[in-house]
Amino acid sequence: MGAMPLFTLAALSAILAVAAFNNGGSDVPAWHYCASALGSLGLIYIGVRAVQRRWMAAISGPMLALLGFTVALCALQLIPLPRGVLQILSPSSLEIYSAAAQAGAANRFFPISVMPSATLDAMLALLACIVVFALVADMAAEWASREPQRTWRLAIPLVVLGVLEAVLGILQAAAGSKPGGATGTYQNRNHFAGLLEMCLPFAAMFAFAAWRRVTRHQGVAWKAVLETWGWLAAVAVMLLAVAASLSRMGFAAALAGLFASGAAALVIERRDDARRAGRGAWLPVAAAAGVVLLLAVLLPSISLIQRFDGASGAGEISSDARLGIWRDTLHLVRAFPLVGCGLGAFQSAYMRYQTVAPLLTVNFAHNDYLQLLAELGAAGFLALLMVAAMVYRALWRKLGERGETYFYAACLGALVAISLHSLVDFNLYKPANAMVVAWVAGMSASKGGRL
Repeated sequence: MGAMPLFTLAALSAILAVAAFNNGGSDVPAWHYCASALGSLGLIYIGVRAVQRRWMAAISGPMLALLGFTVALCALQLIPLPRGVLQILSPSSLEIYSAAAQAGAANRFFPISVMPSATLDAMLALLACIVVFALVADMAAEWASREPQRTWRLAIPLVVLGVLEAVLGILQAAAGSKPGGATGTYQNRNHFAGLLEMCLPFAAMFAFAAWRRVTRHQGVAWKAVLETWGWLAAVAVMLLAVAASLSRMGFAAALAGLFASGAAALVIERRDDARRAGRGAWLPVAAAAGVVLLLAVLLPSISLIQRFDGASGAGEISSDARLGIWRDTLHLVRAFPLVGCGLGAFQSAYMRYQTVAPLLTVNFAHNDYLQLLAELGAAGFLALLMVAAMVYRALWRKLGERGETYFYAACLGALVAISLHSLVDFNLYKPANAMVVAWVAGMSASKGGRL
C-alpha cells in the first residue's frame, strides 16, 4: 500500500493542530502557512499517487463538478466585468461601483465581489478545505477497499485534538480564568464547542465498538475493556468541556450529535441481530434518547442553565439582535440574488442594509446558511447544498451496508451536530472547524473503485 497515506494523515493532522491552536485559524499568518502547506501536500499526494497509478475514484463525478463550479463562481466574482455583463449578473454590485466611479475612480470594468481581497482569501480557504476533503476521501477509499478497520485511523487525530482542547477548556473553567465560558485555544466559546461537538461522536463510537468486541468475545477481553474505558473517558472530558463553554447551541448540538450516532449504532445492532427484529424496532432510538436526556439533565451548570433561560454574557449578541441581523441579511440576499456579493465579503456588503446596532460592525450573519446564500447567491448556495445532500446520501448508504458502520455512525453524529450549530453561528468561517467539516465529509462521501 505504501507509506504515502500514513504520511499524508500525519501531515494533515499537524496542519489541523496548528490551525486549531492558533485561534481556530483566525490568526492570519499561521492560517496562511497552513493553507500553503495544504496546497503543497495536495500536489505531493497527487504526484505520488499518479506515479504509483493508485489514484482512487474516491469522490463522485457530480460532487467534483459541483465543487469545481463553486470555486469557478468565486473566481468569477473576482474578474473585472464590463458594465453590461455586471448589470445582468449583479446590478447591486454595479450600483456600488458606479457610485465609487462618480467619486473619482473612473473605470469601465468592475468585479462582482464588493470586497475582492476578502473574496480571494475566502476562495483560498475554500480550496484548502476541498484539498482536505479530497485527500481524506482518497485515504478512506484506499483503506476501506483493502482493510476496512483501518478507516478508524482517520478519526484518531480528531479525537486527540478534541481531548487536548477539552482538557485546556476544563482547566480554564477550574481556574476561573474564563468566566464567560471555556474557550480552549479559541477566542469564541461557540467555535470551541463547535470543534468538540464534531470530535465527540468518534470517541463515543470508538467506545461502543470496543465494548462490542468484549460482548462478542473478539480478541483479548481485558484489552478491549481498557479501550472502552479509555474512550469513555475521552467522551466525558469533551462533554464536560462543552458544558463548561456555556455555549447553548454547542451543548444542544453536541447532544444531538451523540443521539444521532448512538441511535444509528443501536439500530445497526438490532438490524444485524435477526433474533431481535420485529416489534421493538424503535427501542434502540428510545434508549439513545433516554441517555441523551439524562446527560441534558445532569451536565449543565447553573451558569449554563441561566443562559438557556435567556441570560446573555458580556459582549454577546442577544437573540433579538441575532434575529435582526438575519432580517437584514435577507435584504442583502434580495439585493444580490444570483451570484452573491462575493465569498467573504459579507461585512462590507452588509453595512448598506444594517438596521441592528448601526454603530457596531457586524462581521458575520451568525447563520452559516444565510451568509453563504448572501455571499454566493442562489447559484453557489444551491451547489454547496447539493454537495451536502450527496454527502448525507453516501453516508446513509454506508449505514445500510455491513462493514465499519459504527465509524459511519460517528460521521453522521458529527455532521448532524455542526449542521444544527450552523443555524445560529458561523463555525464554517472558522478555518480549523471548516477543515474538520471537510475531513468528516471526506470520510463520509468516499467510495471505492479506480480511475
